[in-house]
Amino acid sequence: MSPNRTPDGLADGLDSLADALDDLALAYAQNPTTVGRLLTAHAATVTALDLAAVDYDATDATRAMRAAEAAGTREALLEQITGDQLADVIPLAAARTAQNGHSA
Repeated sequence: MSPNRTPDGLADGLDSLADALDDLALAYAQNPTTVGRLLTAHAATVTALDLAAVDYDATDATRAMRAAEAAGTREALLEQITGDQLADVIPLAAARTAQNGHSA
């Protein structure tokens, strides 16, 4: 199944990824210490999940726990890089939100 194309030629998924990367960059520029720590924590939990996925000795409970940890750090990171507080602080994010119709 191929992704849908937008009028500018980008695939919908790539457009969403570009928006997420923009949001992450803006959040990092605003608060590099917090966002950096959240990125590091998320990278550690994703690595642990990847290792559990290929470890033949890992139990289903261990894999589920690693998945939950990764989901938790992902949520914390997303909470930091999205939301009204970012749009209030960075006018560019607010302008992009108005243009694209989704939160920054």
